Amino acid sequence: MCEAAFFVGVSREMAGEKMKQVLLVTGDQPTQEDVRPLESIHRIGLASLTVASQSEVLAAGEAFGGRDVVLLAPSCDRPELLDWCERWKPQRLVVGSDGDFGASSGQLARIRRGGTFVLGPGSRGVLDPLQDLFVSWTPAVQPSAALDGNVALIGQGGAVVFSLFDMALEAGVKFRQVVSLGVCQDDGALLECLDQCAEDGQTRLVVLCAESFVQGRRVMERAARLVRQGVPVVLLRCGVFPGIDRRARLRHPDGNWADDATWRAVAERYGVTLLSDVGELLAFAKLYGCSRPAQGLSIAGLASSVGLALLLRDSCFRAGVALPAFSPELTEKLEKVLPPRAKAVNPISGTESLVQSDGVLSEALRRIHSGGRCLPFVVLGALGGDEVARVVSELAEAGRDIASPIVLCCLGDWRRFAGYGDLLARSGVVVYRDPAEAARAIALAEKISASSVRALPSQPVPPAPKLPELPERPDEAQVMDLMKSYQLSLVPSRFCSSLAEVMSAADELGFPLVLKAVSPSLLNKQQARGVALNLRTPEELRNAYGRVLERVSRGHPEAKLRGVLVQTMVTDGLECMIGLKRDPLFGPVVAVALGGAYYAMTRDIALRPAPVTFEEAQEMISSLKGASLITGSWSGVPLASDELARTIAQMSVMGDCEPDLELLDINPIFVRPNAAEIADAFIRRTERSRQ
Repeated sequence: MCEAAFFVGVSREMAGEKMKQVLLVTGDQPTQEDVRPLESIHRIGLASLTVASQSEVLAAGEAFGGRDVVLLAPSCDRPELLDWCERWKPQRLVVGSDGDFGASSGQLARIRRGGTFVLGPGSRGVLDPLQDLFVSWTPAVQPSAALDGNVALIGQGGAVVFSLFDMALEAGVKFRQVVSLGVCQDDGALLECLDQCAEDGQTRLVVLCAESFVQGRRVMERAARLVRQGVPVVLLRCGVFPGIDRRARLRHPDGNWADDATWRAVAERYGVTLLSDVGELLAFAKLYGCSRPAQGLSIAGLASSVGLALLLRDSCFRAGVALPAFSPELTEKLEKVLPPRAKAVNPISGTESLVQSDGVLSEALRRIHSGGRCLPFVVLGALGGDEVARVVSELAEAGRDIASPIVLCCLGDWRRFAGYGDLLARSGVVVYRDPAEAARAIALAEKISASSVRALPSQPVPPAPKLPELPERPDEAQVMDLMKSYQLSLVPSRFCSSLAEVMSAADELGFPLVLKAVSPSLLNKQQARGVALNLRTPEELRNAYGRVLERVSRGHPEAKLRGVLVQTMVTDGLECMIGLKRDPLFGPVVAVALGGAYYAMTRDIALRPAPVTFEEAQEMISSLKGASLITGSWSGVPLASDELARTIAQMSVMGDCEPDLELLDINPIFVRPNAAEIADAFIRRTERSRQ
């Protein structure tokens, strides 16, 4: 055991507050990695640190109790350490070891409920001035140079988080905090970190890096709180594609997963922006981490040659960034300052004198800014040494008078700008090496400025669930009765247990009719030859009744036939599919798609987390590739899309009302000019309810 100088929480020391007592627990044979915090943390502030092996801590017990912060180093492998932590209740516990602690999620949850902030197992550390907690087992971390910004980076795992941190520092991103959560446990640490960001007041961007969540909706709800406060939340996902998640499941045994389509639907609902790759993250974080707002601005391009202006325009076009025309007033102002051969159109194509003449570039940028809320996007060619100094001076001068960032791409030797990084950053100039990279960052900023948290439908007290009243495997007739109890419109039908009842139902419903065998054992009635279509006369109906029962009895002798369903034959309208599934990560999710051959060809489906409003259901329908078939813009005959939307919204409440419902598949629902009616439905209970 030894005492060492450990630096944490300088502000507390200066204020005369009690300093933290820190215990670093190493393995019985300490490795260089175990004691790595001693190499880097001394840059933050002063406090005492006790270093002891895990055997010393477990043997001495009370001698090490009462510490504010406990760090379990990577080589610790004694699960009894958690018993010790649960007894002594430190304020902060960072578990850097994977060890056997991954199997102790329940105990870690209890420690957290006892008031301890817990990271890990498998955390690589945390750099967090919000908690006066700075520790890292990652080599070459320089926290003092990184924590003067406003970007929070919070991620699962260890290596990925600090690797992104290191890359982002090199790209010029300034951070507010960096947290390595380690292995997914109960999302408790993540939820606390998001709450801290919401209460901080200085965090302008939250970057999440996730492999899995346990409480997906709660995480997204906390993220939505930040979005409502004007703090964007962007998410980089790892392990979401087939073949990868098996390793992720081994790594996060308590975690849950969702498919990509569900992720995108949920992210849109809560205003969270999904990132596609690390490059997109770094490019965007650099722009958004600037001290000046970059969202909600029109893009004004300025290039030092016609060729570079074309390159700028192409980059913006590919990224989906608009370059709106300048107003006549702004055009006139620019023509007075630009070189004679320069064109005052967006993007501006200048000449070499744009960078060779004193004051031209800075004055052009000021006039662009005076024309409205603009984000200048400057692309310059290769510059010589004197030209670099002049351009930097003019950009810095213009930056002092402009409220927005200035995006700069200079194609040439990057090293010539190396000594001007701090000056450009202080002046609000964000530097990129590639116009395409800059355009993608601007596009993402525009997307985020347009994103918002969707209003949720009002949540009345749900009625008592009706599914428990049904058999474990309900048949189609029972499922249709369940649909009817939720006021969903059905194709007229009658359940019959005898031929006499079938003929009576025909008199009531009229011809043509459909006849279906009813049995909980028949998951696919068509394949079981248990359906007869387009029955037009009493004789056809009578014959079909005998044939259907005979075919099912011969082909499936084990099937328990309860009767038949007599249903009106729908001969017009469009087949659609709607459904509800209970996603293991995000809970109930509702879906709509065109049915039949249309779905087989397009594989197009719209998803939203349930419940949905009527307006949201309308948006789902409009987003389908075949929406014109429903609205009538293709055929000239509009169908009852509002009735379909009403059915989707009404069905979506079943996710909350029926906790035992795992899957509801309505296929087809016929959308006709004046109605949308369900013809068939299937449900599956959750595994818990089947046990």
